[in-house]
Amino acid sequence: VQQLELGRSHAPSTYDQGLIEADDGGKIDIERDAYVHEFIVPEDAIEVSTLIIVRSSAEEILGKSVIVFEFGPDGLVFDKAATLKFEMAELNANALSAKIFYYNLLKKRWEYQASVAVSSGIVEFDINHFSKYAISD
Repeated sequence: VQQLELGRSHAPSTYDQGLIEADDGGKIDIERDAYVHEFIVPEDAIEVSTLIIVRSSAEEILGKSVIVFEFGPDGLVFDKAATLKFEMAELNANALSAKIFYYNLLKKRWEYQASVAVSSGIVEFDINHFSKYAISD
């Protein structure tokens, strides 16, 4: 199990939000400098329409640059996986794959979740519940 320790931020956080309709789903653009990442919720993935808030920040964890995403409301679980689409150029335009970690509150550490191949400069990760996530190359 690959693990990361809590990092330290070296850039201000950005905040984005959107009301996601339960029946229709929706998309939130996560704007970070010149990059726009997307959080996509499919139709019927949540039981009630919900205001979703996304905080993102560039951090360094164990000497590695990562982008951290925190989603709210805390603990929201999706009936169908949502998707986080990430422009790899923000971290490494030449990367062939990216890793996603989540922060395990009980163990107080980052834990590896998945690795995904980069396609046309984008990686897509399934998000089944709200937590704190970090993406690295």
